[in-house]
Amino acid sequence: MNYQVLLSLDLENNVTPIQRESFYKSLQQQGWEKIPDITTTWKFGSRHLDEISLAEQAKEKNADFLISVAQNCLKKAAQKSLIQKANYKASIFAGLGKIKTF
Repeated sequence: MNYQVLLSLDLENNVTPIQRESFYKSLQQQGWEKIPDITTTWKFGSRHLDEISLAEQAKEKNADFLISVAQNCLKKAAQKSLIQKANYKASIFAGLGKIKTF
């Protein structure tokens, strides 16, 4: 069974459409998939860990590690799109199993 990460993301109203598009594109390039029909909700599975060094994976392949990876992905996306931390809010959950959408 693989770890999965669920991300709920809100970008503030002062974020421009161009910044928003850039932010989302950066998340997609980092292996995140938008969950269809659920606004600003994303998922990331441990199958994407091949982009993370093998040493890091061997050291700590668990939920806390994946949450740290998710936070770094958000920081990268914010930097790429020139969005300040104060202009986005996120909730992250990581655990074993499958994300079910209905």
